[in-house]
Amino acid sequence: MANTYPLTIGSHTYQISKRWRPTMDQDGPKSVQLIDTDRVMLSDQKRVVDYKSEFKAYKAKGGKQKQKDYLDAAANRDFGAPWDTTIDMAKKEMNNLYWGQKDWITKEDHQLLFALADSGHAHAAYHLGTQLTTQDDYEWAIKFLVDSHNFGHLHAIFVLAEYLFEKKNIEEAIACLVIAGDKGNNIATLTSCHFSIFGLMTSCNGEKLEGTLQKLTDLTPYTTARYLKLYLLISQGRDIEALQLLNNIIENPQNPPPKKFSDETFEIRGEKISNYFAEVKQQLFYNDAPPSTIPDRIGVFEKVGGRYGFPSFDDFKSLRKLLEREINGK
Repeated sequence: MANTYPLTIGSHTYQISKRWRPTMDQDGPKSVQLIDTDRVMLSDQKRVVDYKSEFKAYKAKGGKQKQKDYLDAAANRDFGAPWDTTIDMAKKEMNNLYWGQKDWITKEDHQLLFALADSGHAHAAYHLGTQLTTQDDYEWAIKFLVDSHNFGHLHAIFVLAEYLFEKKNIEEAIACLVIAGDKGNNIATLTSCHFSIFGLMTSCNGEKLEGTLQKLTDLTPYTTARYLKLYLLISQGRDIEALQLLNNIIENPQNPPPKKFSDETFEIRGEKISNYFAEVKQQLFYNDAPPSTIPDRIGVFEKVGGRYGFPSFDDFKSLRKLLEREINGK
């Protein structure tokens, strides 16, 4: 199975990582120092991945050294320190450069920010991507938010979903929302339950949207895409399929994370989502007078969901601004 999801927007196709977010279990200050090791630029000409590629070529020619020994020798030759020390020093310098900067105003400031993002600094890429969304620099905003996500940032792909919804790229936004939720962004999972998503979906081509949701479901059996597919089935009056899907969601409400990321909050969140959809099921199919029209049936999600307090994109946007000010010390 591929480790990426192809996201096509206009003439560009972006490869979205489907790895679990590596900072799910880390506190804020630690998580925003994340750097993609392979992308680190060790010199003007070479990244970490280039040295690893040279080792592969060396082995292909019959070289006998192990990778660690080969890379230690290369690092000592080029930087005067062993490989791991060289990497650690490069990452420390990058974080010092980013977090030592109070304002990003001048042309030189933005050149530094670009260089850090290009060198794998997840939060620098996130910073640049979110900044570009406010300037409506569409393609570059998408590029840096995708890069940030692929470097491991927890919120980047969710912010991209928010941005794409604003730009009316609904199917693409839904794919980003689902991947964010499936791979560790808990807010994205809960936002997928908010009834406002239903309204955003109404402008979509139903056939195209269903194809997108099916593709995401094929990738991850217990995906949050099921919530959105349920909305679609209800709006189309496909009750038998909707009831089957409701039972599936109630039994397995979330994509289970690796054991090291599984905690009490995962269980609490799963129980909340399961109870929500169980109540929706009761209202839609087993009430004495179940709603009969499509608008009334859709209204069940809003009525029931309102009692569960699921966050909307607007809620997340306000929270994000507060978190970014806290992280950046501003």
